[in-house]
Amino acid sequence: PMAAAALDVAVQESVEAGTLAGYHSATKNYTTWCSVRDIEPWPTDEVLVAAWCIHLGSSVSVATIYGYSSVLSSSIP
Repeated sequence: PMAAAALDVAVQESVEAGTLAGYHSATKNYTTWCSVRDIEPWPTDEVLVAAWCIHLGSSVSVATIYGYSSVLSSSIP
């Protein structure tokens, strides 16, 4: 728990506020999408992220999909 808290502080201090807000927005959108479908969001994989991106295609721009998927790309093993 202490390491996670320290990491959270480090990220918040090193990332611009607008970028951090985008990260939170993308993560919230993804976890909500998973929750509605009764899917465990973590760990994620390429197929799950692709399904989420297809879903996003009906409501946001391609640039937003690209940005949102970039947030999750670091969590794919």
